[in-house]
Amino acid sequence: MHEWPLIFFTLLMQITIGCVVTVWYCHTFIFTTLTDDKRLKLASPALLCALLCGGVGLLASVAHLGNPWHALFTLSHVASSWMSREILFTALFIGLLFLTLVYALVKKQLPTALLGLTALVGVADIFVMSAIYDHSRFILWQGWGTYAGFYGSAFMMGSLLYALCLWPQLHQLAEDESARAMTPLLRFYLLGFVLATVAVIVMFSAVAPNLAQGISIKTAAVNVGTLTLWRYLLLGIALVLLVTYVTRLPRKSLPALLSLALMITITGEFLGRYAFFSVGG
Repeated sequence: MHEWPLIFFTLLMQITIGCVVTVWYCHTFIFTTLTDDKRLKLASPALLCALLCGGVGLLASVAHLGNPWHALFTLSHVASSWMSREILFTALFIGLLFLTLVYALVKKQLPTALLGLTALVGVADIFVMSAIYDHSRFILWQGWGTYAGFYGSAFMMGSLLYALCLWPQLHQLAEDESARAMTPLLRFYLLGFVLATVAVIVMFSAVAPNLAQGISIKTAAVNVGTLTLWRYLLLGIALVLLVTYVTRLPRKSLPALLSLALMITITGEFLGRYAFFSVGG
């Protein structure tokens, strides 16, 4: 396995984008009646965490390129290269996220429109990121399963990251508002879980007919199968923890459950991403 930087880059960027999308959704449809001060307190910790994760993800991408100047050279091929588009959209997303956070902290007001634009660019970035592998020469990376898997990872990890960042501020909300805030977070996680499952089904459905085209049976059937089994065991545990947290929220907040669910989900997605790159490698 020589794709460690890509594993960390894709996972970190996806948790960042998923968190930003979740923040945008909650502040567009859930926290509309709150004051600007409360909305800022509910959003800024998550945006800061997302920016830090994205920054580390960029460092991982530089490690993959080997030389930071290669990124500038690659940008000259935006019209023909998906990798060039990925670099462009990733840089644009991180730049917009930085501007959003700076504006919020300086003006003491959450810029909803700028946040929405940042989330939109992030969603596009995941599409471009997925297209790189869809257009590769590895058969099991091709198709819409890769897109579903990457978006699924973003929604699962990102929603949990925002839930964890949101928890310290929930005591400022009424009990019914706190409960309403958790509902979309659970829905985002479930959406991500479904998308990730669809991606796995698509990948395994392509294994058998393509083994004759040079894909290793050991890699495609044994290692990937074992990693996927462990991944879903972990994701199932995380889902139970999240449901327990949401259902008990009106009575008592349990941040330890969120922290554990996030760590377990990240571990599960790490195993899934290792399996993904093992197939291609």
